[in-house]
Amino acid sequence: MQNFTPLNLNKFKTPEKPQQPPPNAAIVKRPSYLPQLIFALALVLTFGLSIYFFQRYQQSQLLFSRATLDNSGPLVDLIGKLVLLPQDETPTIATVTDRAQLPNQPFFENAENGDKILVYTNAKKAILYRPSLNKIVEMLPIADKKEEVSGVATASADLEITPVKSGRIIYNAVSPTPTQTFFYPSPTPTISP
Repeated sequence: MQNFTPLNLNKFKTPEKPQQPPPNAAIVKRPSYLPQLIFALALVLTFGLSIYFFQRYQQSQLLFSRATLDNSGPLVDLIGKLVLLPQDETPTIATVTDRAQLPNQPFFENAENGDKILVYTNAKKAILYRPSLNKIVEMLPIADKKEEVSGVATASADLEITPVKSGRIIYNAVSPTPTQTFFYPSPTPTISP
């Protein structure tokens, strides 16, 4: 008799589908790291942008201070040709940008937008210069406000240039600090007869 090998029918079977878990069975999810990843990226981006803008701010301040120093030299030279200026002091220079906001004082009476104000605190001089005409519009000596108030030292909350009877102006460069605080009571209903 011949050797007979049985036929393997497993080769011809179709693969079984994986069994689906029953609908009420607990589904175990892998933890999602997407929210933490988004938060970390936002944090890194915020930190990087803050460093970038801080460096830009420092550069602009440095350029502004250089420009102010560079511009003060030619301006002082121009005004120095018109009038004798103190040589041992660098002036504080300001530009009139809005004439309407200047106080009603004789020193600013003829000021126009674009005029330059040079203040020499040690020499106690203030000069109003108009670059468009290359002329000095006004020049007054200044006095410290602390000396003017009958021996009592006072401090103002802002830069103040005020003419005095002698034709001087008062220049007081004190940092702004509140001198008085007003507390208003909360509105309460009142009964009127």
